[in-house]
Amino acid sequence: MQEINLTQNSLPCIVNNCSRKGWQMLAIPTNKVSSNRGGVAVFCRDPLAIIELDHTNTKNGQTLRVVVHGGQICFEVICHYRHADDIEMLTLHAVQQHLHINQNQPWVVAMDANANQL
Repeated sequence: MQEINLTQNSLPCIVNNCSRKGWQMLAIPTNKVSSNRGGVAVFCRDPLAIIELDHTNTKNGQTLRVVVHGGQICFEVICHYRHADDIEMLTLHAVQQHLHINQNQPWVVAMDANANQL
């Protein structure tokens, strides 16, 4: 999910509620420096499990990379939110570079790129 609009203070309660309902949630909160908008999350349910590989949280957006285990194959999920004021599209270039480096493994990218320049 992109643009979850959750703050660092609200995340523990949401993660706990998800866990009680059988869901695992990993999330990067909004970045208060730029606005209350943004934030990304990945959810999965038993028998699958997710492990965080890395994340970024900058004024330009948030990216969360996880690996999903428990199915027939493991695959990577990149969840990305880009703020519209990221004029140079630095966060999109970082996602593209990562996919180019790891092109031999299965992956899924979910993003709210705000790339419309109208």
